[in-house]
Amino acid sequence: MASTLSSLTRLASAGRVDATGAVGVLFAATVSIHLCVVANLNQNGVVQAMPLCVIAAVGAVALWPRVWHFVLGLPAALTPPMVLLFTSDTSANTRYIFSQLAFITACVCIAFFILVQRSNRGVFAMALELDYRASHDALTGLYNRAAWFEQAEKRLTQRTGAVSLLFVDIDQFKRLNDRRGHVAGDALLRDVARILRDSGAPGDLIGRFGGDEFVLLLAKVGYVEAESRTARIETALAEHPDLP
Repeated sequence: MASTLSSLTRLASAGRVDATGAVGVLFAATVSIHLCVVANLNQNGVVQAMPLCVIAAVGAVALWPRVWHFVLGLPAALTPPMVLLFTSDTSANTRYIFSQLAFITACVCIAFFILVQRSNRGVFAMALELDYRASHDALTGLYNRAAWFEQAEKRLTQRTGAVSLLFVDIDQFKRLNDRRGHVAGDALLRDVARILRDSGAPGDLIGRFGGDEFVLLLAKVGYVEAESRTARIETALAEHPDLP
C-alpha cells in the first residue's frame, strides 16, 4: 500500500493525470480485495468487509481525475465485497441490507465525483486566470513590464540570428486624457495595442511598459526589415483618428 501511494505521489507531481488515475483504480481494487480476504479469514465475512470497502470507495474518488477512471474504479472497489456477499452463507435479509448499502455508496460516489470534477475545473480556471493577470496588462492584454522582461531574457538567451527592439510612445497622451477623459485614453491604449499586434508577426514579443509606452522585441529581424516593420506600424497608427 505504501508503494502504491508513493507511485501516486510521483505520477501526480509529474503531471501524468491518466497514469495517476490508473494507479488509483489499481489501488482501490487492491485495498478492496485485501479487506475482503482479511474479513473472510477472520470469519466476519461481509459484515466486516462491506463497511470498510465503502469507506475505501468513497475515499478513492479523489484519485480518479478522469471519467474512465471513475467508471473502472467504482466497480473495482465494490465488486469484491459484493462477490463475498453473494458467495458466502448469509441470509436474504443481510444480502438485501448490504446490497442497498452498496447502491447508496455508488450514488454517493457519483455525486462526490461530479462535485470534485466541478471543483477541479473551477480551481484550474482560477489558477489560469491568476497566472494570466500576473503576466499581462489588464487594460491592453499585452505582457506587463515584469513578464516582458522575463520573456525577453529567455528569448535573448536562446536567440539565433538578428534581433530588433522597437519602442512606441504616444505623443501628447496626457493632453488627450485631460481633454477627453480617461475612458477615451484607455480606449486609445487598447487600439494602439491592437494595432501593434495586427502589424506584427507571430514571434513578436509585445509589452506595455506603463502609461503610453510600448515595446516590441522582434526575433530574427535585422535592421532593414525592422525599418519596414516600423513604417508599417507608423502608417497604421497614423490612420487612427484620435492619435496626434
